Amino acid sequence: MDKNRPLTNDDMRDPGLLPSWALSEFEIFHRKLTQDKFPCHFGTVGVKKDEMRYGVINHDALHELPGKLHEFMQFARAHEDVRHAYIAFFEPEEKPGDFAHYHQRFWDIVNYLHQHDPLPWPAHVPQDTDNPGWEFCFSGEGIFLFTGFPAYEHRNSRRFGDSMMILFQPKRVFNGIEGATPGGVRARQIIRPKLQAYDDGMEMHPDFNVIDETLAFRWKQYCASDNNTPAVGSCPFHSVTKPRQHLSAKDGPPVSCPIEHGVQAAD
Repeated sequence: MDKNRPLTNDDMRDPGLLPSWALSEFEIFHRKLTQDKFPCHFGTVGVKKDEMRYGVINHDALHELPGKLHEFMQFARAHEDVRHAYIAFFEPEEKPGDFAHYHQRFWDIVNYLHQHDPLPWPAHVPQDTDNPGWEFCFSGEGIFLFTGFPAYEHRNSRRFGDSMMILFQPKRVFNGIEGATPGGVRARQIIRPKLQAYDDGMEMHPDFNVIDETLAFRWKQYCASDNNTPAVGSCPFHSVTKPRQHLSAKDGPPVSCPIEHGVQAAD
């Protein structure tokens, strides 16, 4: 089997294919996403319809992630009529860290992916993270990132077992539900109250509560704090100068997350 092939629900339950830790972590994730009370309808439907794709990263195998993610992006481009998203599960650590530890690990992984990106950075996306038009890009496309850590204590919607996980969402999954669209407005009105109840009353994170979406800094939304403290200082992303990719007619503005969400995926 191609080691980079994006995995399906059935693959994630195959003991002949995956290590025991991955089988266990996936069951926790799947059980949580398919509960009626899980606040994000899009994530629940995506899992139930097997439109999510997955990757498993062992402790010593971070070098495999760029190839896995690139193959998923190629797969997603070949199936643009489906809102595929990709989740990477990372082997649990023997001694779980605190939130700061996972926050640093997340940005280390993001920078590693950027350093090993097989395609140029898209020409229409600024590489300066102080520009609100910046968003993370890989394999020639903008991607919205969502993190799940075992260290989340207050955001139940971002805690999935003992594994750290990162959700990669190509911008096309937001078509029709961008923040300012009627679909995006409806999504916020429906999901945000459910999310607040699911997270034991935790209010919407201030980094998502931006009136003018063109001024929202995406990087602040990728790894929301556990106590609603807004992100401050400079972005931990470090741009590597590479040849720029030419703008295509299909490219658009930075992806706009419609909600402060649990898992945002296919509908």
